[in-house]
Amino acid sequence: MPINNLKINSITILNQISGLVQQINDNDYSYQLDLLSGNTIAKHIRHILELYVQFHSGILLNEINYDKRERNLLIEHNKTYTITFINDLISKIKLIDNSDSAILLNTLINNNEFLIKTSIERELVYNIEHAIHHMAIIQIACKHCFEYIKLDKNFGIAYATIQYQNTCAQ
Repeated sequence: MPINNLKINSITILNQISGLVQQINDNDYSYQLDLLSGNTIAKHIRHILELYVQFHSGILLNEINYDKRERNLLIEHNKTYTITFINDLISKIKLIDNSDSAILLNTLINNNEFLIKTSIERELVYNIEHAIHHMAIIQIACKHCFEYIKLDKNFGIAYATIQYQNTCAQ
């Protein structure tokens, strides 16, 4: 069933992020990097997690709205809280089971609000791709600024790219 594979991929991504948070020292976690235009690794992590939260909340409400997410600044400043937050999010993702239910996506584009029919599976795919995009940025920052951090070899790499690389290696 596709929903189970998507849940597993989301959990893998969240575990990779948790592994990074466990490794990075407190100052580096929230350090404003010129390479990231003054942003921090913590802000990228917060953004990823908050979209997953909105996804989960939206399932319960039958309407997802990523624009109205709460900016939880504790994620940016407290690594212990962030790890617990990620573990809680993983537990919630494991419990998702109504994948064939239609839901609405409420989004604001150029001051216009749109209600779009979507599905839980499609929104899980979106969150996976969104997370990988931000993780790619985080990976660049870690390689250039925090070389002591050891990331998973697939951290921030799109699944299609991994598949292509594996095909080329054969």
